[in-house]
Amino acid sequence: MSALMTLQVTDPAPGACVSVPESGINGSPVAVILIIWIYASIYEEIFTRGLLLSWLSPPARHRIRAGRSVLSIPVLTSALVFSAMLVVLWPMLGPATLIVMFPACILGLIAGHYRHKTASLIPAILIHAFFDIGGTLPSWISPWLHQGHI
Repeated sequence: MSALMTLQVTDPAPGACVSVPESGINGSPVAVILIIWIYASIYEEIFTRGLLLSWLSPPARHRIRAGRSVLSIPVLTSALVFSAMLVVLWPMLGPATLIVMFPACILGLIAGHYRHKTASLIPAILIHAFFDIGGTLPSWISPWLHQGHI
């Protein structure tokens, strides 16, 4: 499986053509499942909810009350760091990156809550994978809906 594909962009000037690298996971469902749903879910959770949340656990007795919910400072911090990690998408998405960062912060809060509640990374990894699945399935199903297959 190739990590990069080449996209040919034709300049309005006759005969001028430029090659632009494009991510190889755009067109491959297998790559999306392996890289985004599985690999990213596991390793991002190991870093943010495993390493970072454990490292920040001493201030866990400090909590923030938001309505009926109570969040510990480490859960909130790991969610914000997780969301901030997505700033690397800025060159590709521009200001739309902010739209991606908000649900990522919500994901981080939910995954952090269950990591803190269960003392296990498994619920956080599963929640992360379900968020990623929910983010990619609509783009896969949408073309079928527009073509009348479903």
